[in-house]
Amino acid sequence: MEHLILSYELTSGELSKQLKSGRVPRNRRNLLEFLLRVQTIGLGFMPSGVPSMRALRPTDYVPEQGAAVAARFLQG
Repeated sequence: MEHLILSYELTSGELSKQLKSGRVPRNRRNLLEFLLRVQTIGLGFMPSGVPSMRALRPTDYVPEQGAAVAARFLQG
């Protein structure tokens, strides 16, 4: 759940910035990144050995009850 909460917070923060600025940044991806995206999103296959972004990796994780996790998720 920590990974999902971090992804949600990162995505909502970036979308807020883009909405405020009125511009969408153009990210240039290399061929490997493009192929991994097609493989994962388009084909539904998660490749092994590809780490997630550092911003999405949980650190110092402390287990929480379901209600507390849900409250954190709804906060973001």
